[in-house]
Amino acid sequence: MKKQPFTMIVFNSTHAAIEASEILKNNKQVNRIVNTPGKIENGCGLSIYVNDTDIDKITEPIQSFLDDKKVKAIYSGEKEGLSRSYTLIKEI
Repeated sequence: MKKQPFTMIVFNSTHAAIEASEILKNNKQVNRIVNTPGKIENGCGLSIYVNDTDIDKITEPIQSFLDDKKVKAIYSGEKEGLSRSYTLIKEI
């Protein structure tokens, strides 16, 4: 089975996750709000899952969230079947 890369953005608040998701959608970044995985122990209960792996392209529209420390961390991930793994890229 082929591994599929993705990016996970973990937020400090539910409100920030919802607001950032809308900004990303308005900038043509396909994403979905998901429960923060149990393997990721920091942040609030919601994160954003993005199929894209170009971190600059993903974070550019939500740079103010990074500057204001509304983002807790950014992870790269891989899914293969039902298995998912996460690697910390940046902790804010």
